[in-house]
Formats: sequence, C-alpha cells, structure tokens
Amino acid sequence: MKQNIYVGGGFDPQTFIYLAPIIKGYTKNKKYNILIEKKDFYNFIKKLKKKNLKLQEYYNLQNIILFDTNEIRFKYIIFAILKIIKNIFFFYKLIFFFSYSDKKNLNSIFYHSFLDSCFQSLKGKNLKPNLYLRVKNLFKLLLVEASTTDLIKNYKINTVFLAHSVYSHRIKLEIFRKKKIKIFIHANQCIFRQPQNKDLEWSFISKKLFSKISKKFKKETINKFWKKRLSGDLDDPDYLKASKIKQNNKFITPNNVVFLHVFKDSPFASIDKKRIFFNYYHWIIETLKILKNSPEKWSIRIHPNAGVWGENSIAILDEIKKKYYNGKLPSNIVIDNKLTSNLNVFEKFSRCVTFRYRNVNSTISF
Repeated sequence: MKQNIYVGGGFDPQTFIYLAPIIKGYTKNKKYNILIEKKDFYNFIKKLKKKNLKLQEYYNLQNIILFDTNEIRFKYIIFAILKIIKNIFFFYKLIFFFSYSDKKNLNSIFYHSFLDSCFQSLKGKNLKPNLYLRVKNLFKLLLVEASTTDLIKNYKINTVFLAHSVYSHRIKLEIFRKKKIKIFIHANQCIFRQPQNKDLEWSFISKKLFSKISKKFKKETINKFWKKRLSGDLDDPDYLKASKIKQNNKFITPNNVVFLHVFKDSPFASIDKKRIFFNYYHWIIETLKILKNSPEKWSIRIHPNAGVWGENSIAILDEIKKKYYNGKLPSNIVIDNKLTSNLNVFEKFSRCVTFRYRNVNSTISF
C-alpha cells in the first residue's frame, strides 16, 4: 500500500521551485503519493510556465493528489460547534477577555495559534483585534483542526512538509505530532526536521551538524556568501531594500538602535514558555518604558518591508504614543523610517536591540 506525503502550510510558488526536487529525492525508490493543496499546486504550475520549466522535471503526475483543506464542509462546522460546547469556558475567555499576556495559557498550542491569527489579521493602527476578528479566527482554527484530522483519517500520511509552523499551521503541526508523523519545516531557505517533543527553528543547529555541514563547504565559499550578505547583494527583498536605502543628510544615526519586527509576523516559530515578552507589541511597549530612562539617544528602526505585509508600523507606534506617552515619545527616542541603510547603521551602532536572541549578522538584513 502506498503511503502519502502531505505538502502544505502556505508554500509560495518560488519556494516550490527548489522544494520539489528535494521531495522527489526523498521519495526516490519508494511508493508514495504526494498530497498537495490545490491552490499551492496551481500557483506552482503558473510559476513553472513563466520560467519555461516542465512539471515532469519535478514530479511524476501520477503520484500527485490534489485537495483543499480550506474547503468548508458541514461535518467540519459540526466539529467546531461541538468543540466549542465541550470547551465553552476556555473559548469564552479567549473571545471576551482577550489578552496576549495570559500566563495560564502558555502551555496551550491553540492559544498561541489564536494570538498569531488574530494579530496577523489586524489592520491599521489597532493594537488588539476586535470581537469580529476574534470570533472569525476562532472558527478558522477549529475548521483547520477538523479538516486536518479528516485528512489523516482518509490518507495514511507518513511525512509532511510544512511551509510554516505558525498561525493556523501550528494547529496542523501539533496534530501531525500527535500522530507521530515525520515533519519537515521550511523557513528562510532552509528545510529541517521538526522533533516530536520540542520546537526547532532554522537558526537552531547542533555543533555536530554544524561541523558536518561546514566540512562540505570551502572557506572561500562561506566568506563569499557573507561578503555578499554584508553588502546587501543577495536576491532577497529584505536584504535588498534594507541595504539600498539612501542616507537622509538631516538624520544623525544614534549609536543605539532598536530593530522593529513586522508586528503582524509571528514570534512563535518556537514557543518559549518562559519568555519575558508575549509578542512584538508587548515587547516594544515595555522596551520603550525602559529606554525613556536611558541617558543616551536611541532610534526605533522601522522594518523596511512592513508595508509588504500590509502594515503601517508608524500608525501603530502613533497609537502606542497616544496610549502610553500622551502622543509624544520621550526626547531621547527617535523614529527611523527609512532614513538610512542598515549597512550604515551597522557601521556605527554601539548597542542593538531585537525581540529575541539573534546573531547580529543575521539581523543586518532587517
């Protein structure tokens, strides 16, 4: 009997270009069907045509099964209703007493997915989702849980490749984990195995694996990569945009810089249950409270690609200023909204603050 590989979680067509041969190699000499979301697959086909590539170079068409886990079915709605009834107090608190700092729910995967999805759907200057968005995302997550559970019942899935481990896809991840299914996650042009009992990110790597990989590359190749990265000369929208910003002659770059994240983005690729800050909103609000007492100048650097996410970070900061600082930031804090390039910032700064631990070189692109 053939086993099945599920490929989903929001892969974009460009990622599929290099993911497809990897999956093909993974299934070599094995009897597998490839389960792919219809939307992802058709977008992939369009991308191949634009690049004058043929599908046969990536997959055997006979091994592909197309489906749509986003399809709303009556039995999924019944599943959602029954789950709400069974957990009425938990869901009632989520909806009517919304909080992104509920310490009692730090062990709840559903709580983290709910936060993720709510903040991702925020628009404009809002700091919290309204009642409509809370209810909408609650049902969305329950339908994802129902469709993923149904998918596993109908197909003997051996392995999954997920584009994301956050938002509603975290629900899928946990369901696959409970069924002891092999999970591979894609992030930042990296595909890695996700363990059953803990979260890994693309930047988490053991010394043993790092040593093994390092031996496969010449030092000249590694140095060439970092030289290109530090110059902003990489084929990545974040790198390119952040490094090519022209210097505003009126702006004097402070020695201390806070690099903002995209507020809508998820901080839960790995869930740290002992974390100090609950999300990017909580982090910047509390960080500003600390920095206002600093005797030094600080700049708050807007993420250069926030607009691509449909986010107006300035409007969000304005709302934070109104709520916590009577509409005006402390005099030692300035906003850097594309006033200088990241390369210039990294040449001059003394202190750099980000949401979580990261090597400074990996932050330069943002």
